[in-house]
Order: sequence, then structure tokens, then C-alpha cells
Amino acid sequence: MALELNGTTGVSAVQAGAVESGDLPAGSVIQVVSVKSFNETDFNSSAITTTDYSASITPSSTSNKILILFSLPVRKNTTTTNAGISFYLYKNNSQIERLNNQLLYELSDEIYSSFAFNYIDNPNTTSSTVYDIRVNVPTAGPFRINDAGDVGELILMEIAG
Repeated sequence: MALELNGTTGVSAVQAGAVESGDLPAGSVIQVVSVKSFNETDFNSSAITTTDYSASITPSSTSNKILILFSLPVRKNTTTTNAGISFYLYKNNSQIERLNNQLLYELSDEIYSSFAFNYIDNPNTTSSTVYDIRVNVPTAGPFRINDAGDVGELILMEIAG
């Protein structure tokens, strides 16, 4: 039953299930999945390493896109100059994007900063798809994410195509 509004009958109720995701116009948000982490984690390896930021989403149509939003606090936990950290976006255990060449800190001080990005993926599937953030420290570390109770978040939004 569709929503009906006129001067005689008033507003009729929309029945549950009456509006399906396929009925929504392009650009509509179909579903949202988010993961937050408060865990303080130190990274000091040049190897690409997993983080707490991993989430899965099952697109309802192969034509839909996934908008990925990510932000986290970063602390350069060393007084070494030219220290850097890099972030990577993975989908189903395959790297799809290097999110930055390297956040490079040339100052000798410990620095608090934040890192954020957005990315649109076209997964072309209706199967569960896992996105996760990985990190490495190609030059002097360590770096800490989520320092002193700060929180980072990974958000996946299915967008109608």
C-alpha cells in the first residue's frame, strides 16, 4: 500500500515492507554499518598490519555503491624526526586503495593528529563484503591510534545506484 494524501481521506499508513530498497531513488542510503574502537594500539612495523577497524556489509543490489567513511586519532609516539605512518583500505583481504602515501612528521616532538578519508566502492555483488583498514610504519615509529581513550570509526553506507 502506497502513501496516499488528499483533502478527503487524510494520510493512510504505509504498511511494513511496502517500500523496498529497490523503490528508492539513486543516491538514497539503504543501510549503514559502523564500527568504533577505543583500543589504544601501537604500530611500529613496516609490515602492513590489521587494525580493529573491520566491518561487513551485504549490498542489496549489484548496482549499489558503498560509501566508506573513516576517521581516527593518531599520535606520533616518538621524538624521532621524519617518522611516518600509512593507511590502506582492504576489501575481502585484497588491498583496493593506499589511503595516503605517508603521514610524515618532520618535527622532533610527539604529535597528536587525526586522519580521515572517504571512498566510494562499486562492489558489484550482493554477497557479504568485508572492508578493513590496515596500517604500516615505513619510517621511524611508533605511532599510536586511539590514544588516551580517543575513538576512531569506520562507517559503511550502501547507496542506491
